[in-house]
Amino acid sequence: MMTIPVEKAYSMDVGHGFIRMSFDMMKKARLNIDDVVEIGGKQKTVARCRPMYAEDQNKKTIRIDFPTRNNAKVDLDMSVTLEKIELGDAESVLVKPIRNTPPNSEQYLKDCLEGHPIMKGNNIVLPFFEEKITYEILDIKPTQAAIVTRDTNFSIA
Repeated sequence: MMTIPVEKAYSMDVGHGFIRMSFDMMKKARLNIDDVVEIGGKQKTVARCRPMYAEDQNKKTIRIDFPTRNNAKVDLDMSVTLEKIELGDAESVLVKPIRNTPPNSEQYLKDCLEGHPIMKGNNIVLPFFEEKITYEILDIKPTQAAIVTRDTNFSIA
């Protein structure tokens, strides 16, 4: 397990379900590209690991987007713990919209989240035209955290 300070994500990374760190920090944490990590702040969440851009390779921080920071309940400049974890595939996911949702949202959720690690109790924020739709993850079968696949069944409460 490693503890590392948080900074703002690159704007193009927002909502993609990954964190960025230097190759040196990845090596110290024994992480490879696309490994899943559990992020521990005041709460826990999960994300995929990616390297920082070349100009940031000397940094000793981790870049995390707002939705992921919000799920971990951490602010910029706070420190989080990182631990590599192995996740299985999500068979089914039950979500609750924070506001109204468009029709056919189950398929839209699956399309947007395929390959993403998710965790029960977290929120997911998806783009929808010029808006953002937020869902709370109420349940995941068979475990508390898993990877969304094309076979994952979504239900909206």
